[in-house]
Amino acid sequence: MNVFKYRDYKLAIRDQIKANAEIYGYQTQMAKAAGCQRSFLSQALNSEVHLTPEHAVGIARFWNLSAQGREFFLDLVLLARAGTKELQALIQARLR
Repeated sequence: MNVFKYRDYKLAIRDQIKANAEIYGYQTQMAKAAGCQRSFLSQALNSEVHLTPEHAVGIARFWNLSAQGREFFLDLVLLARAGTKELQALIQARLR
């Protein structure tokens, strides 16, 4: 998976779910790796609810991302959760 092409962590997760549709229980396995229920993962993907940094680390491990890939994916989650323009700008600069 090339996580670096994404600017939205939810899109990255949705794309991986689609790409692995033939694997029975893939989304459930991902949720387990994230440390959450499948229903919460679905809620996060389809609403304004966001995953936590801890969830992001679990998913990055599940995907076997490189150290840089893990940091990038974590930053995507942090960006989505950021509550101020200043924090958003700081995280966006790191993503570049």
